[in-house]
This record gives sequence, C-alpha cells and structure tokens, in this order.
Amino acid sequence: MWYSLGQKIVKFRNLNLLVLFLITAFLGYKASQIQMSYEFNKSIPTNTTTYKDYVEFQKKFGGDGELVVVGIESKNFYTTSNFNALEKLHQSLKNNLAITEVTSVLNAVHLVKDTIAERFNSVKIFQSPFTSNQQLDSSKKIIENIPLYKGLLYSTNNNAFLLGITVNKDSANS
Repeated sequence: MWYSLGQKIVKFRNLNLLVLFLITAFLGYKASQIQMSYEFNKSIPTNTTTYKDYVEFQKKFGGDGELVVVGIESKNFYTTSNFNALEKLHQSLKNNLAITEVTSVLNAVHLVKDTIAERFNSVKIFQSPFTSNQQLDSSKKIIENIPLYKGLLYSTNNNAFLLGITVNKDSANS
C-alpha cells in the first residue's frame, strides 16, 4: 500500500505541486485579510438593561477610547502668548490624520441675535491670533458670562482648562 502511494505521488508530482501551490496561494490570500478586533468580549448578556444602556451611550457619545482629555492648569492662561500657543497646538493636532476634532475654550461660540433675519448666529468668542490683551480680556468676559462653558471647558476655582481631542476610531484601535 505505501509503495503504491509513493509511486502515485512520484508519477503525479507536477499535479501534486500545482495543487499544493494553489492551496498555499489561497491560504496566503485569506491570511492577508485577517484583521485584529479590538472589541471587548460581550461578557454582559445582551438582554440586560446595563448592556442596553451601554449601547445607547455609545450611539449618543461614540465608542470607547476615542476621546483624549488634556487638562491645562495655569493662573496666567489668559495671555496673548498662551492663547496663540494654544492656537498653534490646535492647528498641529488638526493636521494629524488620526485626529478628527479638537475642542477647548478656543472653539467656544456664543449666540448673537439677528433681529433682521429673526434668528441666532453663532460667533466664535476667541478670534485668534491675539495681538493685544484688551482683545483677549473682552473675549474672556464673554465666555465667563456663558454658564454653559463653566465647569465644562474651564474651571475658575482651580484655573483649569480642558482640551478634548477626538481620535479617529481606526487609529485608536490600531
């Protein structure tokens, strides 16, 4: 039996090599399509309220690990040099392909009533680059009069300011 099997392998060696080559090529093609999954195992049953709340949270606010929060603490934050440096940081982060959005007080807007068109227009509070401290101080007064941003983008209690960086999901998972 082994002798006849050996004879058949030798006799049909070209066909055997072709079949082995095709199988190897097919498996190599399939191996090139393998991707890593960074999703967590679903250890919580999908019919529980906790899991449903988690899925709803992801729909509303995005996936896990996509937001990087940077805190800045400075008593002298409202200076032209600091704000111009923050603008440069914003631009360099936005030029990175892995980053989709950068949020800080520099992006803050306020609503201005347009009585002619009968609507509200959103206007950026901080118009950079800043050339004078008077320009910066007037913008500071505007943002401090909008309670929405207090505690969200800045805290006057401890001179802390938030910089939120949203990372592309594919880049965050790689």
